[in-house]
Amino acid sequence: VQGRDVGHYVNFEWDNNAPVIEVTSASSINNSAKEYVLKGTVKEDSQEIDSVTVSFKGGLDDSVSCGHITLESGSACEFSKGYSTDEFVSITTFEIKATDSNGNIGKEVHEVVRDDQAPAQVISYPENAPMNYVNVSVDGERVTKEDVYTQDTYTSETVQSTRDYLKIDYIYASKGILNSIPDVDFSDFNVNDLKDNK
Repeated sequence: VQGRDVGHYVNFEWDNNAPVIEVTSASSINNSAKEYVLKGTVKEDSQEIDSVTVSFKGGLDDSVSCGHITLESGSACEFSKGYSTDEFVSITTFEIKATDSNGNIGKEVHEVVRDDQAPAQVISYPENAPMNYVNVSVDGERVTKEDVYTQDTYTSETVQSTRDYLKIDYIYASKGILNSIPDVDFSDFNVNDLKDNK
């Protein structure tokens, strides 16, 4: 067939990659905070970033300024916008959209939780871990015994009147373990460290 090998080549680059949005602001706020600043970055591999918008609590998209950041390849920008916390609810949602010069749209949903709870401190004890105690009777007689240590061993009501004392080496009790063994690693503590460093 005549002309089948005749034609024109058109070179083009296919781009359907959307900009990537990363929010760097905290995902929780304290009740006493008056303002929340939404911050983040937008990155695009091959095109320029045309626009960045933020929808606050499902509202209309609001255009946000995004300052250019220099990268080795592609383009990037940083955005930042403050919001009054008077309008925040228990969970407040932001939807950030970024559009590149080819019309690809990246989206990121960022939720902010109102944190009005004080942190809870929970202390746990090894189950059935035997400890050595010295029981001191009223007349001063000392008897060593083994028993478990729990949250009820010493309470604010009993700590002053108890006759059972933890049997701890004097040097550790008076100076503390860290001062007695300076290179002790509490993140990987081994009881043999105490025995080896008496």
